Amino acid sequence: MRNGFFETATMVINTVPAQLIVGQRDELVSHANQLVREALCPQKGASNCFCTNCRWINNRQHPSLVWICPENDYTLEDIEVIFEKTRFSLDDGAVFFFVLEKANQLTAATANRLLKMLEEPPAGYHFLLLTTNAEAVITTIRSRCVLTNLASASADESRHVLLQHFLNQHQPPDPFIFESELKKQGLDDAQSAALFEVLANAVAALYKDAVLSGNHDLIEQLTRRQELIERNMRRLPQSGSSDLFWKQLWLRWHQ
Repeated sequence: MRNGFFETATMVINTVPAQLIVGQRDELVSHANQLVREALCPQKGASNCFCTNCRWINNRQHPSLVWICPENDYTLEDIEVIFEKTRFSLDDGAVFFFVLEKANQLTAATANRLLKMLEEPPAGYHFLLLTTNAEAVITTIRSRCVLTNLASASADESRHVLLQHFLNQHQPPDPFIFESELKKQGLDDAQSAALFEVLANAVAALYKDAVLSGNHDLIEQLTRRQELIERNMRRLPQSGSSDLFWKQLWLRWHQ
């Protein structure tokens, strides 16, 4: 299933202040809308929910949401609302979202103005930056965001032989088979990071399906696994440590 990465916003929102989300425009808008609904709707954004919060979000009228979509390049005036809103502290546990469409149209001036805010926003404030072209987003902005690629978790990728040791519920965990296949793959650090993103996407998609179907046992299991993904997201393999990274992840996954 596609369009999965961190659609369970609950886990991600608590730990990631800024996300750069890449995809086609329609799916970007839908994805961001669902992330906000999952965080602000009492029903966690269920597909059949038409509560006041969801209606406000869908109409861009929720008091805890600012959605910005300029016609042309961003101006300092376009983003001034961010600094006006963040002057005020949120109540404990409250969240507030800024969604910036066309993040590739942030100029040098607007990007520089946003850098500190994206890196260390006040508690509870979160940023979803949407773009159809990540490479066109200013580097300093990209470096301060967790990248979400909606197109990366295709069915073919999620069937990667290594990922089946994490995703196949019918395959008993076997450390010896896993280690053997890991050696065969010979993943470098960049390949491991890309594959880990696919795993995150796939788990998020499974979680969404579990929520929609009301499978509480599976929701509990996948919640634990998303927590594990979150803990490892900022500790991706470096300097030839890919095999160790995957071995440790596998062990914790099946605890």
